[in-house]
Amino acid sequence: MTAAGWIWVAVAAGLAVLDWAAVAAGSRLWERCAKPAVLLALLAAAVTAQPQQDGVHGWLVLALCLGLIGDVALSFAAPGHPVGQPADQSADQAVGQPVGTAAALEPASTGQQPLAPGTAAPTTTSPVSAGSIPAGSIPAGSIPAVPATAGSSPTASAGGAHRARPPASAGRTRAEQQPSALFAAGLGCFLLGHLCYCAAMLNYGTDQLSLGFGLVLVLLALLAFGHRVLTGAQRQGGNSLAIAVAAYIAALGSTVVLGIGTTSLWVAYGILAFAISDLVLASDRFVARRGWAPLTVAITYHLAQTLLLVGLVH
Repeated sequence: MTAAGWIWVAVAAGLAVLDWAAVAAGSRLWERCAKPAVLLALLAAAVTAQPQQDGVHGWLVLALCLGLIGDVALSFAAPGHPVGQPADQSADQAVGQPVGTAAALEPASTGQQPLAPGTAAPTTTSPVSAGSIPAGSIPAGSIPAVPATAGSSPTASAGGAHRARPPASAGRTRAEQQPSALFAAGLGCFLLGHLCYCAAMLNYGTDQLSLGFGLVLVLLALLAFGHRVLTGAQRQGGNSLAIAVAAYIAALGSTVVLGIGTTSLWVAYGILAFAISDLVLASDRFVARRGWAPLTVAITYHLAQTLLLVGLVH
């Protein structure tokens, strides 16, 4: 790494802190400006760097370019949320929340004054036994509505059963939650970026034993989280999104195996941070929302790109 490269890395670190502050504050405007700026600074550091291994530099620069395009696309894409869970509600808030609201369970007002204890309610209609009125003798719409009494619900049915009013977001359909074209573009850019990192790592050099260790880690992660992420993706966007996410997981897993196989701690820590960032992002989007997820994703992502850059040019 040249002196100019280290200067650009320092600039990227300062911009990353600004982006983290924007994410923590929920400022989408500042995030859209700061997040691509971090990759621009890292790209400048990569251009001025002088890798020791042949064939690494071009793939590294291309991977960062694709990461920059992906950052721009995802910054303007609508944030997704798991199917059946409101976009503005985290999984922690959803646990234990009753269906409906208190207002939905309040009895309807009848306009009558409360009765004194022991006073019988006035009778407005005479009781009618079943079968005492011939069928068809009462025209439709002539039966008066029964006024609601204390403890009843406005949604009470004729049989006396009532249901609580569901939340306004409960009727959100899968079509309303499907990812946008910008999200698909960002996913594709990062998938290609991982393939570029794979090429750079192959040129860097790998160790067979370290490759085996990386493969074991990837398989364990797939067993623990892969099914839930793919199931959530299928529910949100159908088979097409599930296939795209599966392809991305395969590319990321390959990068993790090769990154650990380089035996460089910088590269290994960088690709593991990348995997953590993507795992938290996928879980937040497809499985369950977490309030801490966006900031965690931003921090681990920037650490990953920086560590990969420094590791591959050493």
